[in-house]
Amino acid sequence: MKQSVEVELAGQRLVIRTDEGPGYVQELAEYVDAQLKQVAGNAGRSTLNVQRIALLVAIALADELFREKDLHRRYREQITAKLQALDAALDEHGRRVDAIEPPPAKESASAADDTPAARE
Repeated sequence: MKQSVEVELAGQRLVIRTDEGPGYVQELAEYVDAQLKQVAGNAGRSTLNVQRIALLVAIALADELFREKDLHRRYREQITAKLQALDAALDEHGRRVDAIEPPPAKESASAADDTPAARE
């Protein structure tokens, strides 16, 4: 169920309708606001307005997202490769176990009773 959460970004109050909890939305807003302040601070006395700063922050956040997605993709590839290697090792182990000749079967008790020593 959507709820309204009020946050402040760059000195402006915004109401966000969301299914997420207010704490999470507030945490997002604080993160974005910190990025806005950082970019504005780095701009120094330049004539960047809030809109330009927001666009620079959007690019920085997109870069962060893309880098995280790439890292996630590379981890998935590493895990897939390790699982495939493990699967191949298990298959090889199974083949080796199957290739081992089973021990000879023990004679049944009735066959053992038919020996000359058992008849005496």
